[in-house]
Amino acid sequence: MSPSISPTSDSLSFFFDPACPWTWLTSRWFVESTGRRRTDVRWRAYSLSLINEGNDVPGEYRARRVQSNRALRVVGGLHAEGQYAEAGEFYTAIGQRTFAEGREISAEVITEAGAEIGLDDVLGIADDAENEVLGRLASKIAMLV
Repeated sequence: MSPSISPTSDSLSFFFDPACPWTWLTSRWFVESTGRRRTDVRWRAYSLSLINEGNDVPGEYRARRVQSNRALRVVGGLHAEGQYAEAGEFYTAIGQRTFAEGREISAEVITEAGAEIGLDDVLGIADDAENEVLGRLASKIAMLV
């Protein structure tokens, strides 16, 4: 998935929430476009849960929040370690299962996606990064709204 990067290539960040179908669709276009232009992509976590905190959110979306936040913590943990390509591969594996196959985001889906890209203890990564990742996201989002 990752193009080979030269010193002259561009670098772009793509922010996504693993539970959002619109960022998934956009990400597929983004992968195709950046692959042609030898662009270094930094896959970054973005939380619609934090953006909508305090708003009346339908029950069908609330249930996804817990697992979506768990997946976001994995992405944040990978990003913190400079593993940008792995964060993108993890997002692709999650998206394939949830959007292409129509499965609900769950601990099982997160574990499968992690295993696909070689992360043995993906739920451990999520648990280790719990407060740190969501705290950083919340503070950055607070600056935007």
